[in-house]
Amino acid sequence: MLSIETAFNKLQAVLLTGAPARVEDMEFRRRILQATANVTFIRAFDALCAEINRIMQSGADISRSTAA
Repeated sequence: MLSIETAFNKLQAVLLTGAPARVEDMEFRRRILQATANVTFIRAFDALCAEINRIMQSGADISRSTAA
């Protein structure tokens, strides 16, 4: 399992390249939630994960379409 610091470093590395970082962002957030050891937070995150990803993808799509 990744530590919060490792997940953050991976997120930062991808962000510095300008590439999409949705996967790394979600992994970083998951590590923070897991560190709380609060099962309710983790379950809520898991339940919302698909919707969060959809919204983040929509935002990226809008950004790309307006940049042109």
